[in-house]
Amino acid sequence: MIINKVHIEKFRGFTDVKFSLGDYVTLIAGQNGTQKSTLLGILSQTFTIPSKDHHFSYEKPLIGGSYRSSFSDKFKLSPERDLAGSHEWTLYFHDHELHEDIGEDGGFTVESIPRTANSIRFWQKGIRDAGSGYIQLPVLYLSLKRLIPIAEAGKVQEKDIQLTPEEQSWFTKYYKKILITRDNLQTIDYIEGLSKNTLGVSTEHYDWKSNSAGQDNLGKILLAILSFKRLKENYPNDYQGGILAIDEIDATLYPGSQVILLELLASISNTDKIQIIATTHSLQMLEKLSELKKSQGRFRQFNTVYLTKQDNKILVEETPDFKSILHNLNVTIGNFSEEVKAISIYTEDAECIQFTKALLQGNKFKLKYESLTMGCNNYLELGRKKVPSFKHPNSIVVLDGDVRGKL
Repeated sequence: MIINKVHIEKFRGFTDVKFSLGDYVTLIAGQNGTQKSTLLGILSQTFTIPSKDHHFSYEKPLIGGSYRSSFSDKFKLSPERDLAGSHEWTLYFHDHELHEDIGEDGGFTVESIPRTANSIRFWQKGIRDAGSGYIQLPVLYLSLKRLIPIAEAGKVQEKDIQLTPEEQSWFTKYYKKILITRDNLQTIDYIEGLSKNTLGVSTEHYDWKSNSAGQDNLGKILLAILSFKRLKENYPNDYQGGILAIDEIDATLYPGSQVILLELLASISNTDKIQIIATTHSLQMLEKLSELKKSQGRFRQFNTVYLTKQDNKILVEETPDFKSILHNLNVTIGNFSEEVKAISIYTEDAECIQFTKALLQGNKFKLKYESLTMGCNNYLELGRKKVPSFKHPNSIVVLDGDVRGKL
């Protein structure tokens, strides 16, 4: 819908990485430490709303802040390692008219440049004119700050900001549907504090001061959607769509709610022109997105981007099979009902099998030593041809030391 594909030339662990986004919803997954949040920041950093001469400059989203995504929410930069010139990425857009400097290929390249002697900023590559550094498009970035429960958010107070009857009806419908609750919502109050803006929900059983982190998290996501709906309704000629980026979208929500939330996001993305990008560990959401992607005519609308770490580099696999995601995440987050798949070990001879068993001893992995033995050239060719049984994460191929010069 907005971003078509991405090429990260360099950014921390990412080197020459390319992948596509779903037109509607993209989920970024991977084990801890695979820089999912960094990638979410990269994808949402390229946008802003100028301080003047734009209708959206005077609009405030219902979640607080502005439609300029906050740099500090997305990146914690190191003055020793995040140096000017060490970051560069290109976003490719469906609409070439979003910015005058988008190339004929739809690309817009951003790089890191000095801000001060000890800090950097991200800006359009090769261009230094004021106002040229970003694509002018509304973005809302929901960081992990939203997960602080209202009761722990410090001083908060009700504000005289009203949702329209239509907005309240929409909020109530999906709040109850996603949380799978029959509680009647008596009041919906807009709550503002130093660390968050959200909706406080009161029922016949409790008031908003007792709202859980899950209720609060959902309220924030629904408010973000309503913010885009307002832009679309108030500025039908200027609104070209927006991006909603959510870090750890599944946090504090139980599996049933996660799936219903994803279904809602899939349905509103097209109607309200919102491209949604989120990080997650939720197997339920990843499985549901895989099902949506396989639906007739929906191949480009949804996508999964899976990150793994290898030799301090981040590898990106686009649209992985759900079972491979399950087995990879299983290593980190515990046991599930489906048995972990055994990893096949291939070697050149019986002596190498004994060596490998000694090297990989213990019960951390479930290993299967295959009786097949072949020469190194055969194994290398199977790898080059990307035969599924001989590629990550399905197997480990152990070659003799004399093959080093052939790799």
